[in-house]
Amino acid sequence: MNNRTIYHLVTRNKMTSGQSIHLGKDAPNTLARFFFEKQIVNSKGEDFYQILNNNYSDGQIILGAEDAELAARYADVTSRAVREVILEMVRLQDFPQRPSRLSCLYGARTVDEALRWKDIFESHNRKALQIARLTFDGNYFEGDGDSLPSLGGEPFSVKIQQAQVYWRGNTGSALREILVDGNIRVIEIVEEFG
Repeated sequence: MNNRTIYHLVTRNKMTSGQSIHLGKDAPNTLARFFFEKQIVNSKGEDFYQILNNNYSDGQIILGAEDAELAARYADVTSRAVREVILEMVRLQDFPQRPSRLSCLYGARTVDEALRWKDIFESHNRKALQIARLTFDGNYFEGDGDSLPSLGGEPFSVKIQQAQVYWRGNTGSALREILVDGNIRVIEIVEEFG
């Protein structure tokens, strides 16, 4: 990519003009920390498996509201973590030159593309805070957001095939996602959301 500028949809902590970020092999992003460092427990400190074991009787599992919500959240987070592990496994084996999804910053080519991601995020109750214009000096990859491995119950072999398609790169999808790593600098905050 000749133009080393992307647009980033900020969803967790607001950015400021001039801010510098370094992401790469030894610098995981918030996605990696969310999936691989966070433990999901109920108010009693029980994890998903303890809840299942403690609520199984006579071939039935009866869960209260808190534990049912935790079970749904655990299933969602785990299916996404499995997808990221499969994507990273395929990347390391077949596409090691590509930036890791676990140590990159995600972006879009244009503000309009970032706004499309905003709509998708907000449909999943993930609040968008800003759109920032960034420059970077590291690796660049343009993926097809529509070809990410499924979150469903397909066999891992199918998910691995889907990951291989993803890492081949965007072939014209309208839902492209840009992955960059290295030294990243915020040039400007393009838009703030209320």
